[in-house]
Amino acid sequence: MKKIGKRIKTYTSDVEAVAEIDTYKDVQRLIPLTFIIIGFMVVGPYFVIFRFSNFFSELPWIFFIILAFLYFGGLQFFPEWLWSMFGKEIITISPDDLKHRRSIFGVGLTRYFTKTDVKNIRASGYFEPEKPIRYYSKKFGLKLGAIAIDYNDNSYRFGIRLKEKEAVDLATELSNFLTSRLT
Repeated sequence: MKKIGKRIKTYTSDVEAVAEIDTYKDVQRLIPLTFIIIGFMVVGPYFVIFRFSNFFSELPWIFFIILAFLYFGGLQFFPEWLWSMFGKEIITISPDDLKHRRSIFGVGLTRYFTKTDVKNIRASGYFEPEKPIRYYSKKFGLKLGAIAIDYNDNSYRFGIRLKEKEAVDLATELSNFLTSRLT
């Protein structure tokens, strides 16, 4: 096992290489995000249902619209909170293919790439700034990724919220393993 930075672990054997990227737990963003979710999904509906009306069945339709808005708002922040708390990216280079998996609690999506179609693994330039609370790029800060794979005239990115040094080191290690096993 080799560690790259604080949250990347790589495992290599004669047959395969595995890199595990844990999520960046930014406390400055997680605390307000937790309070926003609790506010939207617990406190807001409590005040709508129990403080503004005596019985749930007697609520006018406008309260149901407000309640739906509150839950919709909370659900917008929930995936980012789950990813920030429990997310993991796993990259596996085996003899036949390259596999990338993004998962939360072990459940997630996996992309497979045939090893012969992969031409390059490189740091791509979507690097996390030093103070991520000040900079958001895409919806809720989930970026495309700091490492890119070129395959069949396409590009695929992974390594959400990696800093430049982490991305360069991981891309170099994966690229070295990929090129040494292709020949």
